[in-house]
Amino acid sequence: MIANNDTAFSERISLELKKNELFYIPTVSDQNNAQPINFKFVSSENNEIIFENKEHDFPQRIIYTNPKPDSLYARVEGNDNGKFRKEEFFMQRSRQQ
Repeated sequence: MIANNDTAFSERISLELKKNELFYIPTVSDQNNAQPINFKFVSSENNEIIFENKEHDFPQRIIYTNPKPDSLYARVEGNDNGKFRKEEFFMQRSRQQ
């Protein structure tokens, strides 16, 4: 994520198949001691894909949809200190010049 021509947020993501189960595995340098967190694939329907890790502090669910070509919508949600919380990220492919 870029803000004012500077990196505001960076995340490394991998998708891995382990024992016939799909996992979404993000690694964020300033979270979780820079350790990857496994989120298990739970469903894909109605143009969205959902991954969960009910044991993680926040988020417990990561949801992606593709609302239109060249765009992506991500929502992370779950309980954070006993209260429901969600964050939304709207992304669009940038055009190379």
